[in-house]
Amino acid sequence: KIIGEHGIEVGKKLGYMLSGGDTTPSTILTEQNLYDLEREIFIDLIKQKPTQERIRHTLDTGKPLFN
Repeated sequence: KIIGEHGIEVGKKLGYMLSGGDTTPSTILTEQNLYDLEREIFIDLIKQKPTQERIRHTLDTGKPLFN
């Protein structure tokens, strides 16, 4: 499969979230810190039209949209 432009952006945001965001290696993150970061990124993505298109397509067809 080919990763589209929006897929790359989602991947970058996922990597940012999984690495703890804008922090240093010595920073200890709590579970709540990660939940907060996840929510922040989700809200940012859900505002974008390509994310909305992905969700709508999946709800309508039951299949993912790769955009």
